[in-house]
Amino acid sequence: MMKCIFFLLGILIPISCAERYRGTHLQAAVHCSRRTKTSDAPDLREIYLWTLKNSLTGMLLQTPSYQAYVSAMNTADMPVYNESVRSVGRDWPLYGLTMVGIKRLDNLQKLITTILANNVAGDFVECGVWRGGSSIFMRGVLKAYNSLDRVIHLVDSFDGLPPASTPEDEDIWSQVNFLKVPQDTVEDGFSRYHLLDNQVQFHKGFFRHSLPRFRKNFGDRKIALLRMDGDMYESTMDILFNLADVLAPGACIVVDDWVIEACQKAMKEFFDMHNMRPEIIPIDNDAVYFCLDESVDLKMAWYERFNKKRSP
Repeated sequence: MMKCIFFLLGILIPISCAERYRGTHLQAAVHCSRRTKTSDAPDLREIYLWTLKNSLTGMLLQTPSYQAYVSAMNTADMPVYNESVRSVGRDWPLYGLTMVGIKRLDNLQKLITTILANNVAGDFVECGVWRGGSSIFMRGVLKAYNSLDRVIHLVDSFDGLPPASTPEDEDIWSQVNFLKVPQDTVEDGFSRYHLLDNQVQFHKGFFRHSLPRFRKNFGDRKIALLRMDGDMYESTMDILFNLADVLAPGACIVVDDWVIEACQKAMKEFFDMHNMRPEIIPIDNDAVYFCLDESVDLKMAWYERFNKKRSP
């Protein structure tokens, strides 16, 4: 029987097309041909990225035998795995390195490949990384496309979310221990996928402290892709007022928490005060993205007043 040899996550694995890939998910993504012409060979780049997405989300773990173990270990606080919920990122996975589902990673891949194809200048920045899965995926896409001149920047406290410092936010997020993931745990995730290198940089601290330092050291570089996952009003404003004016023309911004009222309120207020009317494009029921054609002239006086009103 014809064998397809896939280079997956740094390992050569011989797999029988007929025996191993009868499931509809991978059949839709990869066609294993019985012919031997080079042009008919599977697209190894797409196979790698498909595997990376499904591994980082935890979906590759959900075999019937493993699911029995997962079900036995789960509690009322961590519901039994639901594939349809996990695929759209509507849960907090016990397993997997990212909360976002396949749909949001598909969108991330599309944005990155468009940025590369259009030569949009700049690095990629994720603010709020949890276990690091989305940034690991971004680094994997750059690796798959042999992009050597861009850096993935991870900005996070690596100790959960801050206590609310403004009345726009309820002080609930800082009490969620599940969101507290140390930096060395995130670095270990990159290492296990062989993606921890000099194109990955970490910037530790709550956004109100870490982002001004990041901006100061960023020099004249630009941002081509900004992924925002701060959950809170104040975190959203911190991201925008520290980074929006270094977004390159053609840069794209992913707002993971558009569904959260405080986050959407901050975004809309920022748009209004800067006379911005971007086309907001839904990714799924929670997240959106938009792209900018020109730079933003920040109204820093507002942000300075905002910071003076915040509690320490």
